[in-house]
Amino acid sequence: MYRRGRSQPWMDAAALPRTDNCMTAEFAKIVAAALQREQFTLLDLGCSGGIDPAWRVFGDRLRALGIDASASECRRLVGLEQHPDVHYRAAFVRMLPHHPAYPEFVGKPFSTRHPFARTSAHRTVRLLDETIDKGSSEDKLLFNEWARTELANEAQPISVEMALAELKWDDVDFIKIDIDNADFEVLTAIANKLAEWKVLGTKLEVNLFGGTAPTEATFHNTDRLMRSKGFTLVGLEPRSYSMSPLPAPYVNTVAAQTHTGRVFQADAYYVLDLASEDDQAAALSMSDEKLAKLAVIFSICDQPDSAAELMILFRDRFRTLVDVDLALDLLAFQTQGDRSEKLTYKDYMKEFESDSPYFYPRRGQNSPAEPLRAFTLIERLRAGWRAFGQKYSRS
Repeated sequence: MYRRGRSQPWMDAAALPRTDNCMTAEFAKIVAAALQREQFTLLDLGCSGGIDPAWRVFGDRLRALGIDASASECRRLVGLEQHPDVHYRAAFVRMLPHHPAYPEFVGKPFSTRHPFARTSAHRTVRLLDETIDKGSSEDKLLFNEWARTELANEAQPISVEMALAELKWDDVDFIKIDIDNADFEVLTAIANKLAEWKVLGTKLEVNLFGGTAPTEATFHNTDRLMRSKGFTLVGLEPRSYSMSPLPAPYVNTVAAQTHTGRVFQADAYYVLDLASEDDQAAALSMSDEKLAKLAVIFSICDQPDSAAELMILFRDRFRTLVDVDLALDLLAFQTQGDRSEKLTYKDYMKEFESDSPYFYPRRGQNSPAEPLRAFTLIERLRAGWRAFGQKYSRS
């Protein structure tokens, strides 16, 4: 629901800024640099703040279309953008009347049982109403008050098909949808196009509240639709919002999600799981470069393990593009995060197969570290049993 950030000027892959985990960029760079015939195509619906800088690793092989209802924000982004094939368009994206499913959605609420007006974030926005009104468009967008910015003409919405047709694009690698309210309507409108456009993955904002109507923008409706189109949920990033009678501290520097509170929304990542025995046949119709782009999507979405699985399964196809052993090393480095001395892929797998203490948390810690000593199997079983008993003794 809350979109933040600032657009970054176009840069080549070598100049890509480091992400939270720099190894994400390192793996993506070598794969992106191997693309010779294909581009990486990104569709960003709800693009205020600009497209995610992580995708700029594709350099001059990137092409992107960002659409947002805020005309002032799109104008700002156009003024900053230096990449010749990254486009921004101010418009409301909707399902249009000629779509077969339109009668099911027209006149129906986007969501019901919406708790946002009861949250501390909403209370903060109301307390800052006057300040927000006097602020710039960027200030308004920080509070997700996009409706207070200069808007596109809502009476003349566009469809995704229209926008892509105008650019003569018929191949899309990744789609992000975060447009507040009409997300599921728009997803339904393009659902039957996902295979035709050869979409590899999506990032979808989903509501974890709502009712049971099949047209509501709820997680269960989104999940059912995406699974029916052959996509697998590989990541879910939930956001909590506290209720205003007892506000919790905010996670960021603006009024939005909080450290505690009820689960409210989430970013759901759906990707083609071509390493699955059920879906491997779909890879046969894809080019080697398309398959390589899927590996990059996994890595950028913090799924280096799935990227590695894909590269090992289709090693003969990847080796025509990159040094597979080097790529696996970089994925292993990404997995090891801030570990001071990272192991190569082969050494890392040897460490795992030796049941190394690295893969278990130290007492009092929640993440892998170098334990002082290796716990015996019986000690681990006892600790696990105690934790199990404590959990269920409270129920």
